[in-house]
Amino acid sequence: SNILSKLLNYSSARKTDGNTVDVTTTDGVTEQKDLSDVAHELLLFVEKIVLFLRESRETFELGVNGAQKAINEYQKFHTPDDHEFEVTYNGPSGHGVMGKPVGCKPFLDKVQITEAECKRLTNYAKAMETHVSGKRQDEGITTDSALFDTLTELTSKFACAADSPEHF
Repeated sequence: SNILSKLLNYSSARKTDGNTVDVTTTDGVTEQKDLSDVAHELLLFVEKIVLFLRESRETFELGVNGAQKAINEYQKFHTPDDHEFEVTYNGPSGHGVMGKPVGCKPFLDKVQITEAECKRLTNYAKAMETHVSGKRQDEGITTDSALFDTLTELTSKFACAADSPEHF
């Protein structure tokens, strides 16, 4: 929630000449973008993930195929630790389980995030991180840039997952 409140504050800032950040495009060109627009794009990304995860949790907890089914299956198949099982792995062959991909591809499809969007958001997060770090050093602001480090890491992982969706 801290990152959401920080992004909300930045996204609601007035658009002025001083509130710009240098964003590197996917082509390697650096351009100036309004800080509030960059923060707003990142806020929408984080909100999309949070809402999807919240909905998934509620579906799992309350749904017919959710938590109770998992508990029942655990009790049904609970075996001693020394019991041997035959295990198969259907990942990153491109074929997946019964022809459906495994890994991050299904998640990215459900959340509707593309590879290009992930890369753009990673560049936005890096620009915000640089802005916050530079502002903290120049003006003595005590804002914790760890939030933007985490956001940059999250968007980078999404970009990696979108690039190789069946990684393991």
